[in-house]
Amino acid sequence: MSSQIPEKEARSGLTGVMQLSQRLLLLQSHRLLLLQSHRLLLQSQQSQRLLLQQSHRLLLLQSHRLLLLQSHRLLLLQSHRLLLLQSHRLLLQHSHRLLLLHSHRLLLLQSHRLLLLQSHRLLLLQSHRLLLLQSHRLLLQQSHRLLLLQSQRLLLLQSHRLLLQQSHRLLLLQSHRLLLQQSHRLLLQQSHRLLLLQSHRLLLLQSHRLLLLQSHRLLLQQSHRLLLLHSHRLLLLQSHRLLLLQSHRLLLLQSQRLLLLQSHRLLLQQSHRLLLLQSHRLLLQQSHRLLLLHSHRLLLLQSQRLLLLQSHRLLLLQSQRLLLLQSHRLLLLQSHRLLLQQSHRLLLLQSHRLLLLQSQRLLLLQSHRLLLLQSQRLLLLQSHRLLLQQSHRLLLLQSHRLLLLQSHRLLLQQSHRLLLLQSHRLLLLQSHRLLLQQSHRLLLLQSQRLLLLQSQRLLLQQSHRLLLLQSHRLLLIWVDRETLSS
Repeated sequence: MSSQIPEKEARSGLTGVMQLSQRLLLLQSHRLLLLQSHRLLLQSQQSQRLLLQQSHRLLLLQSHRLLLLQSHRLLLLQSHRLLLLQSHRLLLQHSHRLLLLHSHRLLLLQSHRLLLLQSHRLLLLQSHRLLLLQSHRLLLQQSHRLLLLQSQRLLLLQSHRLLLQQSHRLLLLQSHRLLLQQSHRLLLQQSHRLLLLQSHRLLLLQSHRLLLLQSHRLLLQQSHRLLLLHSHRLLLLQSHRLLLLQSHRLLLLQSQRLLLLQSHRLLLQQSHRLLLLQSHRLLLQQSHRLLLLHSHRLLLLQSQRLLLLQSHRLLLLQSQRLLLLQSHRLLLLQSHRLLLQQSHRLLLLQSHRLLLLQSQRLLLLQSHRLLLLQSQRLLLLQSHRLLLQQSHRLLLLQSHRLLLLQSHRLLLQQSHRLLLLQSHRLLLLQSHRLLLQQSHRLLLLQSQRLLLLQSQRLLLQQSHRLLLLQSHRLLLIWVDRETLSS
């Protein structure tokens, strides 16, 4: 019995040690499994985060590159268009200046030729008069004195009327200039206000279009008023033709010189206005370029602004050119009428003198008729040349108008293309955003699936461990029972 007791104690001690060792092994294995599962979870989370960050960075880089490429292309297109427009404007200005210089030179040459012809005719008439006066002094002294007195009276009356007419014309011109200056100031103020409104109201494009339409209507109304004033002047000139037919040649020459000086002053004023407008446009272009450099996000809106401003400037330029052409045509008509009046006066004087001296100068009449025929031929040739030049100028003006219309159509087509490109880009950006959202959703779904799989794996591992623990407990219970039974 004494030998059986220590054997039982030894067996119980061994079973306790075995149970403790088995429990320690199970705890260590359980801890190792928990650490490994935690590490796997951390590694999977880090890998998912890295994948998400890398995908997001790649998408951001691709979108940023696409935006940079698109902005660079837009800047290149806008710079190219601006250069083309500037070159076209410079060419138009240069051609307009050349045409004005050529027309001015032709007018000066024609006036010089007419003056030379008139001086030559005056010298011939004076020589002829001296011969006639020397042959008929005795008979014509009394009549000549009476005629001189009457001619002096008529000359005085005509000079007085001409002075009154010139004063009236000067007053009309001064009033017209004041009206033009006031209209120009009003237009400048309206354009300045419109620019301020455009700078402060970028989103109100419809209001800007309405203001542009109102300015265009005002310009049309002002041009209509100018045409009415010109028509009124033409009516006044037609009413005073009969009075002007009896005026003196020297006074007509002075009036022609005054008209040339006035036309030259008008041209200088118009050139000064054009220079002011060009300087104002250059300042506007510089301000727009600075805004383009400092604001990369407002490229689309600034392109629309530039197109609207260019259309407005083209309309202003067309209206100014129409006014210039109308003034130039009126001056040409006035010069042509004065020339016709002078030729008609010369013909009347010559016919009157021939009728007076038909009884005493048969031989001189033939020579004088020959000279008259030659002068008439020269006048006809000059009128024919003037008509040809006017037709050529009209053709040039029509071609210039056609070119302007073509340029306007091209600008409209380019604006339409830009709008189409912008809509296409917006659609591409929206599709790109949708793709990004879908990719983000797919990544989220994949991450959720991975988390579910990991949780399922952990549950399976825990269930496996529980089964192992239960089987181990059953084995221990069976071993204890066997030991107890033994």
